[in-house]
Parts: sequence; C-alpha cells; structure tokens
Amino acid sequence: MKIIFSPTKDMKLDNPINTDWILTEETHKIINELQKLSDEELKKKLKINDSILETVKGYISSFSKNITYLALFMYNGLSYKIMNPSSFNDEQLKYLNENLLILSALYGPISPNTLIKPYRLDFLSKIKIDNTTLKSFWKPLYNLEIPNGETVLNLASNEFSDLFDKSNYNWIDFEFYENKNGKLKTHSTTSKKGRGWMVSYLAKNNIKSTEKLKKIKDELSYSEELSEENRLVFIKE
Repeated sequence: MKIIFSPTKDMKLDNPINTDWILTEETHKIINELQKLSDEELKKKLKINDSILETVKGYISSFSKNITYLALFMYNGLSYKIMNPSSFNDEQLKYLNENLLILSALYGPISPNTLIKPYRLDFLSKIKIDNTTLKSFWKPLYNLEIPNGETVLNLASNEFSDLFDKSNYNWIDFEFYENKNGKLKTHSTTSKKGRGWMVSYLAKNNIKSTEKLKKIKDELSYSEELSEENRLVFIKE
C-alpha cells in the first residue's frame, strides 16, 4: 500500500541538517534550468511577483550550500500542520517512511525522510526540461515509482495525482466534507485538513488495509452511504 501526498509552498526552515543532498539526474536537470533564469524569467515562468522574488532567488542560491531538511518536517502548509509530524513516534515515522510518498515537481516522488532543500516549483510552472513540460517530464518516472496492482491511497491534489495512470492501480480517492446545519459542504481548506488528518490517523493506527478505514468514527467519520468502492467519503460533524 502506498499513500500519496502533495507538497506545499509554505516551508519551515528551523531544523537544518548540515549534510548535502543526493540529486537524481532528473532533479539535477531542473536545478540547472532554474539557475539559468533571470529575475524576469523567474517571475514569468514560476508565476511569482516581486514580493517573493528574493525568497525564491535565495532558495536557488541555497542549492549550492551543504544544508538540507527532512522533507516531512520542511513542508509547513495547512495539511502538514494538521498532520503534525512532530507528534509521531519512531514506529509511526517508520510506517510513513515505508508507505508515504510526497510528490514534488522538483524532486519527484520522495519518502518523508528524504533530505531536500527549499524551493518554489509546481506543475503549473512554465519550465521545460528536455523540450517538454514538467508534467510530461515526470509522468513516466512517477508511474515507475509504484508497482502495477499496488493499492494507492490518494491524499494528493489533482495537480499531483493526475501524473499517475490510475487504471494501473487499486486506486482509492478520498473526499472530505463538513456537516454544517445538516448540509454537507466541502472546500479546499476542508480537503487539506482532511488529508493531513488522515495521514496522521493512518500512521498512528498502523493502517494496512482500506477495510479498517471504513470503521473510522473519530474527528472524521466514514460515510458508507456516500462512499463507493474506490471513493471513500469522510464527514466532520
């Protein structure tokens, strides 16, 4: 079983490790391309404005420094805050390192304990590698990462999960809703919180089969009525 999860633009850089990274050939190609870009090209291709340009340039310059971060603890968006990686014990971290893949436009699919450096890049960026888009560049490699027939718990956004050929897997999507005055509502914030909570639940309960997910009655509860075989629905009351 594999769990796929999105990265976030927000990053926490308060636990640096004085060790350099090990780059794949693919990541090395992307970094070389980023390092060639002028300020105006960075703004255009990465779709950023002047307010964060210096931050992004700082990220790029840090590629040459021997300082890295554990991936699981560097990302700091809402889904990771809800997940709360600092609450995991050694067994729970082992579970995640064996089962969780964080999907990145710079690093590809990585395990939580991969040493990485901060960056700003997503699949909407207008960067071309080997004369193709980032999505086309990474797609074959993403699909090689998970064996055909594997159960995949999709807790990633469409931007990242769409790189996989879903028909090759026992693919399970998740939907998260809030019950507000008897009406079910969802929002990107609801989804981010739900995904982070679910990863934490999976790790803390050592979940190894989807059948156990159908018994969840916790902060979120499984909805048998709304769920389908490959689409699990959870509701926060």
